[in-house]
Amino acid sequence: DLAGGTLAEYTTFDGLVVGVRLKRVAGAWWARFHARFDPGEAARGRSDDGARVAREARREREAINARFGGWAYRIPDHKGEDLAMRRDALLVDVPAADGRGG
Repeated sequence: DLAGGTLAEYTTFDGLVVGVRLKRVAGAWWARFHARFDPGEAARGRSDDGARVAREARREREAINARFGGWAYRIPDHKGEDLAMRRDALLVDVPAADGRGG
């Protein structure tokens, strides 16, 4: 049961959203993967053939969920820590040219 764990989501240009739910259980990192399709993201990244791109993203979602759904994976500590890292830990404040920050 990974309820209450960290959720990391990665969105591709074609509307495919791949999520990983992470939790440290008994000293080990565990992860469950899932995919979904977000039509709003697909519209934003639309190419000349948006309908084809959306169909392919939906197929990829189905393939990911068929292969990885229903399973939890024990992952190495360094991978779990990287995936669970908060966004603010990845960002740094870069001083603006006028020295005020930004």
